[in-house]
Amino acid sequence: MTVKNECRDILLPRVMEAFSMDGCPVCRLASKAEEDFLESLLYERVNTQWAWRLMTESNGLCRYHAWRIAELTSSKPVLDALGPTILYKHVLEKDQREKNDREAECPVCRETCSYIVMVSQWIAGCFDKSFEFIEHYRKGRSLFCRNHYRLIVSNMRNSDRIRTLEKVQEEKLNSLKHSLNEYIRKKSHDVMEPITEEEANAWLNAIWYLKGDRSFRQCGL
Repeated sequence: MTVKNECRDILLPRVMEAFSMDGCPVCRLASKAEEDFLESLLYERVNTQWAWRLMTESNGLCRYHAWRIAELTSSKPVLDALGPTILYKHVLEKDQREKNDREAECPVCRETCSYIVMVSQWIAGCFDKSFEFIEHYRKGRSLFCRNHYRLIVSNMRNSDRIRTLEKVQEEKLNSLKHSLNEYIRKKSHDVMEPITEEEANAWLNAIWYLKGDRSFRQCGL
């Protein structure tokens, strides 16, 4: 099955891969974009005026992303403590010098939210243009979280495609509920049927649908 040329873009392989995996595709893509932004800040651009300005103006990023830097530094072999040490040295010096309580918006939050809007609009446009694209979503393991599903639908213009997507989303939710029920049924002492991977992960996918991915800060969209 092919996707129409209108949707052939650098995003296409990333979105198609996200469709094939558990969880919300937009959440998964946003999490990767956020991580890439932080890695660039800590490694490739750590000694640039751009990085120092972003860090000092936001007083070291928001609380969530400041601690996200700590997590990445301890878990990524390519990163070490030198990058954040350089950046937070500049932040601390500016904070002591100016004693200003005003903080600019966290640049990582801003960039991640902009990316979510862009990806959601792109997916919505492809759903509008291509029934095959909706079929790829239907056949994949993913399930849009509530917030990002609503964002995508709000950006769609083709009423027929919206109705098709609504049916697909409902089918996926019904499948998730079936897996939840099957897991509960199979945990009964008198049932010998094996629990499938899909059933075992159903409660996690329910959280992912209701609350979105925990690996990045959700936007108020």
